[in-house]
Amino acid sequence: DQFQPNSRFDGRFSAYFWVRDADALHAEFAAKGADIVCGPEDQVYGIREFQVRDADGHLLAFGHDTTGTA
Repeated sequence: DQFQPNSRFDGRFSAYFWVRDADALHAEFAAKGADIVCGPEDQVYGIREFQVRDADGHLLAFGHDTTGTA
């Protein structure tokens, strides 16, 4: 069997990256033409995150804490 990206299974992330500023990183990715799945959004679990899809179809998420506890 060939490796399948997690995103094919109910949109699961293949990787999650904690970053200092999701908005700034999103702007950098957008300027470089990344395949952005969704822009930065505040989530109910206290994270501001966005998602991109890489060339192999992997769904990658990037987020930073908005609660001040991380």
